[in-house]
Amino acid sequence: MVGVVLIHTRVGSSGDELKFGDVALDQVAKACDGVFFFVSGYLWQRADGSRQPGRYLKRRFYALITPYLFWTVALAFILVMSKAKDSEQLPSPGHLLHQIFLETSFWFVPQLLAGLWVAGMLVNRNHHVVGGVALLTLTLLYGVNLYVGLLDIPHTGAPLGFAVFAFAGMQWCRHETKFRQRLLKHSAPGLTAIVIGCYLAAVAEARYLGTEDSLRITNSLYGFVFLALFMNVAYQRRLQWRETMRGSSYGVYLTHFPLLILLTSVLDQVLGKEETAYGFGPVQHFFARVGAALLVWMAAMCVIRIGHWVHAGRIVGAPSRRAQATGARGRHDESPEMAGSATARTSDRVV
Repeated sequence: MVGVVLIHTRVGSSGDELKFGDVALDQVAKACDGVFFFVSGYLWQRADGSRQPGRYLKRRFYALITPYLFWTVALAFILVMSKAKDSEQLPSPGHLLHQIFLETSFWFVPQLLAGLWVAGMLVNRNHHVVGGVALLTLTLLYGVNLYVGLLDIPHTGAPLGFAVFAFAGMQWCRHETKFRQRLLKHSAPGLTAIVIGCYLAAVAEARYLGTEDSLRITNSLYGFVFLALFMNVAYQRRLQWRETMRGSSYGVYLTHFPLLILLTSVLDQVLGKEETAYGFGPVQHFFARVGAALLVWMAAMCVIRIGHWVHAGRIVGAPSRRAQATGARGRHDESPEMAGSATARTSDRVV
């Protein structure tokens, strides 16, 4: 979630130019799309969602879609008001929908729901090899398309482009003991070196293609090796899942983009529009983006807390009371593979 907020924070960046500094900073967190799908697939499988994917998705649908619709309307209002304030022509309904669902972070939820359902159906029907190969091939085809340009489709609108990560998360949960044993045979420094190599390749490909599309071939590879390092560290340090953190991350995801637009509008008023977009040097640019991302993060967490205070947690995307109670119980709800052995649980940490 930190990576998502950082990528979307473009304070001091030119929207027309693919700056090296922007690419290098963004690529550090570019695995976040794949990580989100992987973790969602993992938790789906852990909740036995793949056994009855339709019923499980229906139950999760209302918890996800209610705050999503609320913040979609809020974002549409903010975008229209920003246009009106700048005395620009108000966007048509079609253009506004295109902007919201393809040019902002709000593309993610429909893609996530579709990816989870398809991956869950494949796992439920035991199409493990064929399903995994098909989804991986689809992702690679999107990456190849960035070179040949047959389809003008960004990763935000690519159907099932990230479903392979959800499928991988489900398979990882099903065979976690085996994967854990194999992964722990590799050292974290060795995996880190591979991640750095994939990172450099992904930066080079982004510069060559002139796009930071998340479905680039090297970025998909970077996402998988990043996940391997992430899980390796999680197992070695016996990290645990907490339901409160999962709920809060979804709330931050929904609220951060509208808050970011409001923050940019304030900076435009204080510094001037040209200064906000182009007036920073490289070092100032870096700290401006990181600082703005931190500010948006804290503001999003405040919105979630306010949602609890006014009993509107479901609307703002905050974790439910039930999830909070689950999180408070801590490691008693954790899977043995992620939580570690019983003798080592006293040193467990929380993710």
